[in-house]
Amino acid sequence: MKKTILSTLLASMVITGTAVANPEIPNYKPSTENQVGRNVDHNNGDTYVDPENFKSLSLAEAQLRSLERYESDIGEHLGHVIIYGNQLTNVNEFIETRMIHGNLTLHDNPLQHIRGFQSLERIGGGLQLYNTRIQRESLDGFLSLKFIGGDILMGESTFKRNETVNIRGFRNLETVGNDFRLSGIKIESLSPLSNLSSVGNYFDLSNTGIKDVSGLQRLRYVSDMNLSGNPLMDISGLHRLEVEGHILIDKQAANNPNFRGLRPSAKLCQPGMAKHFHPDGATQDDVCG
Repeated sequence: MKKTILSTLLASMVITGTAVANPEIPNYKPSTENQVGRNVDHNNGDTYVDPENFKSLSLAEAQLRSLERYESDIGEHLGHVIIYGNQLTNVNEFIETRMIHGNLTLHDNPLQHIRGFQSLERIGGGLQLYNTRIQRESLDGFLSLKFIGGDILMGESTFKRNETVNIRGFRNLETVGNDFRLSGIKIESLSPLSNLSSVGNYFDLSNTGIKDVSGLQRLRYVSDMNLSGNPLMDISGLHRLEVEGHILIDKQAANNPNFRGLRPSAKLCQPGMAKHFHPDGATQDDVCG
């Protein structure tokens, strides 16, 4: 879908301000027809209906310290939730939200935790968290999350500097529809990903400090996977994995005499699968045996 960037002045007696299109939201065109309820712009953010007719929140650069005034706009089902450029330290007001049909984007907020999403089961779009500096165990707020239709985008700026992150908040996650990017985050263990079965596009675990892939035993499909930049000692957990594109594993890691590779019966070790090993990394012969 095309992203429309425009600024529209809403001319209506019940409107108290100006609604500005958020370029991060597909097909968003503010108007009197798709504004929700009392048709207010909530001080540079606004409440509106997305193309699927679910109420959404766009609260951009409003310097908000609390979402308390928007609690009446937050329910079990939401369209997009895009909040950035504020002074929020928590998002507790989303405690009853079970599904976000669009994107959940939180960035440039001094968030300390995200426990408010404890009831969230599905995100139809993507999950983007950056420039937040949340605490190392704050992903616990996503313990009910099973499905993400788009990307998971997180990086070093998501968490407090130099902290090793516990990702147990993703322990019920089963499907990521597009990219799953954790590159540069120091991860305590992948074991919380024990229910993850598929990543629709790029699974990036590069430079995360992982030594093994225990926890990924149920992972059956990725388009591409990057495990480079890690002191890997054991990849045997990828026995069921099917890769459509390439998997990148450092050749140096695979050549370590203590390295535990894949069993010959693994899908990646079957005839014709050698082409799925990235040319800049370990080969099929290096990791299968």
